[in-house]
Amino acid sequence: MIRTALFFLLLFLTSASRATEEIAVQASQLQRLGVTATLPARARHTRSIEVSARIVVPPDQEHFVPALYGGVVTKVLAVPGQVVEAGAVIAQVASPEHLDLQRAFISAAIDHHLTETELSRDKSLFDDGAISRKRLEDTRAKAGKAAAQFKLHTQLLKMAGLEKVQIQALESTQQINHTLPVRSPEAGIVLESYARTGQRVEPAQALFRVGNRETLLVEAKLPVQHIDAVRQGDRVSLVELPEVAATISSLGGAVEEASQSVLLRAEIDSNAHRVRPGQAVRVTVFIGGGEQAWEVPVASVVNADDKGTVVFQRTGTGVAATPVKVLDRAGTKAIVSGPLNPERPLLDKGLAAIKALWLEQTEGAE
Repeated sequence: MIRTALFFLLLFLTSASRATEEIAVQASQLQRLGVTATLPARARHTRSIEVSARIVVPPDQEHFVPALYGGVVTKVLAVPGQVVEAGAVIAQVASPEHLDLQRAFISAAIDHHLTETELSRDKSLFDDGAISRKRLEDTRAKAGKAAAQFKLHTQLLKMAGLEKVQIQALESTQQINHTLPVRSPEAGIVLESYARTGQRVEPAQALFRVGNRETLLVEAKLPVQHIDAVRQGDRVSLVELPEVAATISSLGGAVEEASQSVLLRAEIDSNAHRVRPGQAVRVTVFIGGGEQAWEVPVASVVNADDKGTVVFQRTGTGVAATPVKVLDRAGTKAIVSGPLNPERPLLDKGLAAIKALWLEQTEGAE
């Protein structure tokens, strides 16, 4: 079918001017040839470099999970790479301090209930005129102090990782739990685990590092010779996963002496779910830009050997070949410089027939 369309198209072009770079062709004929087009876009860069990088969680999205009290780790319930919910138990610690904390809570709960009962009784006695106001006020002060202690010990148990229902059960049954739960403070992924079963830990000793996966960064070392060409806001993409893209958010202010590089961080804003924290990757850093730089599909760029490199754009009466210079290629996109018209669609599919017609026309004009 394409050959038939090409034959009739050649007949149609017999009378066309052979001294011009424009091919007179109708839209219906391009459609029969399977030709498609897209508008060119201004390029935000003119070249690119590849560097090694890794995927990391932003520092403000990381959480260290410590042992609140000293003791021995009895269970480790999460491993690096595991996704956890906020409040999930990720380890258990047998802690003498935790036992003391529960005993103190039980004692505070008993005092609180006793003083509340005494206060209720003394209110009735005062109303009957059986006791003085001073005794009532003394009992009220005693009950208030006991209530404050009960509230304090309740908060300490919550901080230790006990849930409301567990605290209520401890209050009602007075049965002490010998293990202390270690909970994840946020939903995310376990980045590191420092806890080992049987390990003795001290208060505030780190057991886990948990990161929020909603925001991920590309962290790379940029060679010093490229520092002046790279700016915040420039784009970065993964070599093996070009659909994963990021925007440079910061450049280090100091040069690492050993590697002669600066730390580059770029926030992933496209398809972050395709990568994981700690993953080693190769990334393309796009550099520079200019008014005559264009981002076009690689398929649009036609190499005409001794006639150079061109792209084809639609015009009002056909298709025009425009000479371009290829500055860079990255995945399915190419960066070219040349006098392209941003309002004219760029042919990006079915170019074989158009190239053949153009070569025949230009050769005939020589």
